[in-house]
Amino acid sequence: MAGASESKGMKRQRKAVEAEIEAAGLTLSSVEAITPEGAGGIGKSLKSAFAATVGGSLKNESFHIYDIQGASGSHQFVQPYSGTVTLPGEHRAEIEGSTTATFKVVQPWLGHPDNLRLIIFAGMFTCGLFWVLLLALGWRHPKVVCEDPALQARLRANPAMKRALSGLKFQWGVGLGVIELEWAVQVRPLGNGRSEVIMATGRYGGFTTYKVGMKKFNELVSLMPQALSKETAAVEEQFFLEPIRFPYIERDERDDAPLGA
Repeated sequence: MAGASESKGMKRQRKAVEAEIEAAGLTLSSVEAITPEGAGGIGKSLKSAFAATVGGSLKNESFHIYDIQGASGSHQFVQPYSGTVTLPGEHRAEIEGSTTATFKVVQPWLGHPDNLRLIIFAGMFTCGLFWVLLLALGWRHPKVVCEDPALQARLRANPAMKRALSGLKFQWGVGLGVIELEWAVQVRPLGNGRSEVIMATGRYGGFTTYKVGMKKFNELVSLMPQALSKETAAVEEQFFLEPIRFPYIERDERDDAPLGA
């Protein structure tokens, strides 16, 4: 488990994530490796994570778990691997403020590269490319989805929420293929006036390794409280709209020894 041997690919990605944490102005408290040989003593959250799949058939086989500190508090990042393949992970943090219902952030139809190319191609043959592009620019922003239509409308129109969601990535390249994320962010009330925020990682850059959006997540949890109510302590704790792959992994589910350099 913690301190277990890493593959060369895992070590390269860990070094890249550590550099990204530092570049974002965050502080790394600890990072641990969870590998199959240590799976016998893990808790239920990690057992669930080992059983999950992504991209259709790729199974989570090992992980890095990062505990990070920033101006907005602590957050956890889980980076999974399937053999030598680095998979999209998840960031998690708690923030001040809440809503009366859980919401998620999805990619709009025109945000998908294939759909955007299709509409541009169609516009070229209808002499409407200019108008199509103008329409596309308004439809490519990430969209808040909520079961409460009034709350959904308020969150979509909120300037702080728009800034928080700007620049989210929904694709993660694997070899010659791409994993399309069904959602990039989910936020749920915790029932104490606070919210739990999960951000799934699209690829934010990198060549031989992946940038996982440390700066973007820090920006997200810094801006989002401005869009949430401070008067919802009476709201009951709620579930996420979609399953998350990595529920908060408690310290007692893993060894205490951090990885060395």
